[in-house]
Amino acid sequence: MRTKPHRALTPLALVVLSLLRERPMHPYEMQQTIRDHHTDEVIKLRAGSLYHTVERLQALGMITAVETARAGRRPERTVYAITERGRDEETRRLP
Repeated sequence: MRTKPHRALTPLALVVLSLLRERPMHPYEMQQTIRDHHTDEVIKLRAGSLYHTVERLQALGMITAVETARAGRRPERTVYAITERGRDEETRRLP
C-alpha cells in the first residue's frame, strides 16, 4: 500500500520544503542554511539524511531538479526547486 505524501513528511522534509520556498538551492547549501539558522538544534541533521530526504521529496513530486553544475574540480551540485505540489503540502502542514 502506498503511503500518503503528507504522512511521509518528516520534520527535515518540512524544513527542506520551507527552504526551497525561499529560493532554489543544492543540498549542501540547505545544510549550511539549516546550521546558520540553528534549526539543527531542533531537528536531527546528517548529510545522509538530508540527501535521502531530497531524493524522497523528488520522488513524491514535491521538488524538482532545475540545474546541475560543476565548479572547477568540485563534485556536481544539483539545484532543486519546490513544485506546486510541494508548496501546497508545505502550506497545509505549516500554516
